[in-house]
Amino acid sequence: MKKTLKRLMGIALAAAMLVGTLMVSGTRAEAAGETLLNTYGSLFGYSGTCINLSQLKNPTTLAHVKTQYNSITLENEMKPDAMLGYSPSLISRETAANLGYYIPSSMTESYVPRINFDTLDAVLKICSENGLKMRAHTLVWHSQTPDWFFRTGYSSNYGYVSQAQMDARMEYYIKSVMNHVYSGQYGNVVYAWDVVNEYQHAQNSGWLYIYGSVNNYPSFVKKAFQYANDCLEYYGLGNSVSLFYNDFNTYIEADDIVTMINYINSNGKICDGVGMQSHLSTTYPSVSYYISALKKFLNAGFEVQITELDVVNSGDVDQANYLYDLMSNILTLKKNGGKITGITFWGVSDDVTWITGEKPLLFSTLGNAKYAYYRVLEAYTNAGLTTGSSSSGSSSSGSNSGSVSTSDNTIQCESMTKSGTYTGTISSPFNGVVLYANNDAVSFSKYFAYDTHDFTLRGASNGSNMARVDLMINNEKKGTFYFGDQYPAEYTIEGVSHATGTIDIKLVVSADDGTWDAYLDYLSIGSATNSSNSNTNTNTNTNTNTNTNTGSGLSNGWYYIKNINAQKYLQVTNNAGGNGVNVEIGTGTGVAGQKWYLTNLGNGYITLKNGNGYMLDVQYGAGDDGANIQTYSANNADAQMFKLMTSGTSGVFGLATKVTSDAKALDVYNWGTSDGTNVCQWTYYGATNQLWRFESCN
Repeated sequence: MKKTLKRLMGIALAAAMLVGTLMVSGTRAEAAGETLLNTYGSLFGYSGTCINLSQLKNPTTLAHVKTQYNSITLENEMKPDAMLGYSPSLISRETAANLGYYIPSSMTESYVPRINFDTLDAVLKICSENGLKMRAHTLVWHSQTPDWFFRTGYSSNYGYVSQAQMDARMEYYIKSVMNHVYSGQYGNVVYAWDVVNEYQHAQNSGWLYIYGSVNNYPSFVKKAFQYANDCLEYYGLGNSVSLFYNDFNTYIEADDIVTMINYINSNGKICDGVGMQSHLSTTYPSVSYYISALKKFLNAGFEVQITELDVVNSGDVDQANYLYDLMSNILTLKKNGGKITGITFWGVSDDVTWITGEKPLLFSTLGNAKYAYYRVLEAYTNAGLTTGSSSSGSSSSGSNSGSVSTSDNTIQCESMTKSGTYTGTISSPFNGVVLYANNDAVSFSKYFAYDTHDFTLRGASNGSNMARVDLMINNEKKGTFYFGDQYPAEYTIEGVSHATGTIDIKLVVSADDGTWDAYLDYLSIGSATNSSNSNTNTNTNTNTNTNTNTGSGLSNGWYYIKNINAQKYLQVTNNAGGNGVNVEIGTGTGVAGQKWYLTNLGNGYITLKNGNGYMLDVQYGAGDDGANIQTYSANNADAQMFKLMTSGTSGVFGLATKVTSDAKALDVYNWGTSDGTNVCQWTYYGATNQLWRFESCN
């Protein structure tokens, strides 16, 4: 069973319930004195936020930080460009040595770059005086490292240095920074280091120009950890300070990261584990996909810290429910012994987030908690934990009421007692539904089904206990949902299949105290889908995947289309318009060549017109694997028609081609991730290089 949270319906009832829920949640959390600090900080060791020196100097901000967190991460001020400067300030080796810099014996250069510790020292002092700890972020990164640092004479006018010379520079920088921290009076503030950041996604970097393309056995990455570990061992901190490899989209590259860290540790453990940057969206990744990566890292014996958590969303309830599900799963792994040692939210409030125009954090403004904040705390207490301990939590009581309305694919239900009945008509394609209370039927009828459906149930508890709802299809239990007291929850069992024909759908609802305990807002049964099929890709590996399509599922309009594996956008080469212009992937810039107008044709297919006025097109209408994708003038041919294939994640689709009767789809050739990688047609099996996220240009 796969459980996900879906967007709540935009109806007045939901709004009314949310207001009441927020009031109850806020009162409960405040009355219990629950904060991120005395819940997650207590359990995991560290509850953190992202910040800068200016914010820390603000007494109001600092006071807020101290109520919720015991750890901070500098957003930008400890990255290499901030420490080294955008242009070099060179000093002699002797001057550097007198300043306490570490000069490797292999370093032959007469001059070295000065490192600016002013901001770092000020932050360490504030942290020490206010009982805060710090994650040091970051030492080695392909981005925000000045290009001159990789070149002869530290000058952009000259070429890149040799690997041996760069090894010496890297050792100089890593050990000088770490020595400065641990030889100072505030060194005990820093408990973790992001030694290497985002190597698996590196591009256009001096590190790659010198050491070669990204792979799972990078020698310079291993050396970076060795230099950092040497420093910890020198100061006797090997068992108290952790060294991390930090990266985003770790759920996509989980296996590669495990392989790489095992290589780094092949001669002895020098990398403790993974910092899982968690810049998430309620539409991607699914909670189960994220948790699967976390499990891989824990099963590999790695320490894990969730380092940069924020969640892009479509509204407060959407964000809150996603975070509740995410935190509940993380807490389960922690309670089962997973070595998860910290959670850092990437910013103090929405008004200072790095994601322009979004509201991805727990506070709207400083100190003004959102619904998501209370849901995160509720996940903690519902996991059977109390502040500062692991004993059972409790819940409060209240009541909700509802109204009745219907739509084609949704049955909304009024609040019911054991003797209550469902009222209201059921529109086509429904023939009915069964609702049970305490194992007694409230109403009964049947639904004619075609193949595979999603079943979504939304509701809350009316009483003081957790309500259990079992979904029964033809008297076979397909899944169980739980409704916590007062909080609107929405659950989905995706792709429940059954034989073609007439089926019985029952919802069996019960509570621990034997009373009716669930407020049912709606049951939604997804549209019928076509039979599944298996396809095999012979490009790079062999896979089978059951895939379903739902026609479109997206409204007409302008979209950016991002490849899930490469995290790059579908675009035309050189932003050109014309017949036969090649289609590839590239870094998002918002140019016309990356914008696509989606038009639903009404027959299950769509067309995609580029911002330059030309249609996405399979060259020559070919049906072969490897057929090129191009742009061409509109001609209503099958070569310009595509079908959106569902992936199990909202907003993410495969793009099947009509010329192959949907057997093949758009594919980023050979799993490429660099700008300019070609897009072609290949047998569809649902891999991430064949999946695309549609992002509205609005």
